[in-house]
Amino acid sequence: MTRRLAALTLLLLVAVAGVLAFGSIGGRSASDDLADEPTTTAAPAKSVDAVIADVEAFVARTRGLEFKRKVPVTLLDGAQFKARLLQDAAEQRADIEVDGRVLKALGLIEPDVDLYDVLQRFIGDAVVGFYDTDTHELVVRGGKLTPYARATLAHELTHALDDQWFDLDRPELDTGGRDEEALAFAGLVEGNAVRVEAAYRKALSSAERVQASLEEAQLAGKVDLEGVPRVVPQIIGFPYVAGPPFVRALVEAGGERRVDAAFKVPPTTSEDIIDPQGWLAGRTPVEIPAPTAEGKVLDQGVYGQSTLAVTLEPVIGTSEADRAADGWGGDRYVAWDAGGGRTCVRATFAMDTVGDLGELTSALRTWAAEEGATVTRQATTVGFTACR
Repeated sequence: MTRRLAALTLLLLVAVAGVLAFGSIGGRSASDDLADEPTTTAAPAKSVDAVIADVEAFVARTRGLEFKRKVPVTLLDGAQFKARLLQDAAEQRADIEVDGRVLKALGLIEPDVDLYDVLQRFIGDAVVGFYDTDTHELVVRGGKLTPYARATLAHELTHALDDQWFDLDRPELDTGGRDEEALAFAGLVEGNAVRVEAAYRKALSSAERVQASLEEAQLAGKVDLEGVPRVVPQIIGFPYVAGPPFVRALVEAGGERRVDAAFKVPPTTSEDIIDPQGWLAGRTPVEIPAPTAEGKVLDQGVYGQSTLAVTLEPVIGTSEADRAADGWGGDRYVAWDAGGGRTCVRATFAMDTVGDLGELTSALRTWAAEEGATVTRQATTVGFTACR
């Protein structure tokens, strides 16, 4: 579940988001990297080239890797940028509509919410730049080379450099049942870009850092969040929040070459991103049999620690939800069409310890009582079924 939503993570940098579902990698968004949208549609080529060269050199030094080829940069005004950003969105509509049905069954969005329309508006307003893994082009909204814009370039050029060395386009993650792998990879990809961007910002003068922050605040104020369910930025934002600490742990463990190794053999679950030490130690999730569907299967795969916490949070609160999901050991879920416009989601979870299992069971029962779901406890697992 949330494969398309999480994929939005690879491209949209909204207070932690991305645009993978729409065909790119690592988009910058208003909540996370805000800037005044310039009124001009382009800057002098020499100025752009000089800025790109400076930022490229910084990114290459920080990563300890050289760019293999020049990265084309396109500057577009607001309307042109939005059209380019969303040009392939319709291809993802059916998948995103399935995500909408699943989220409604879980009580995470209201029945009348059109998730596709919400994402179109949210992403169109929030993203200010993205790296396209198909064309290997970096696209930036506007052409004013402000401190914020240069920080955006550092983020997106990190994607470009990582793509040149390790190939960020992983179509195998688009296959069914690999939701968690896609989310974990997004955490690595965005975490690394956010880390390099933060280093670039730190290298700016104090006046430029202040200007970049002001630009962020100005752009953030222009993003219309009315009607955007809380779960959307939560899921899209996960790689941008949890990814940077994960990558910092890799650097502490073995420097830039350990980050490189992670791109070659990446993490596979959100638990890996949340707990990098466990992943570095070689932890693997427990294999759980797939739950039984009672109708046409719409989606299936691994639910994951991060999505479990997001599911519980509206009912039991953030800290309690994080605590209940901590100790996640493995799971499987299935979603099916229950007829009459209803969708059902069934998931089964294993936990690391008996105590963890008891804590999750208690949390799920509290959540289920509020959401009209049912909870089933077995000797070593606990599960739920939710239908709407």
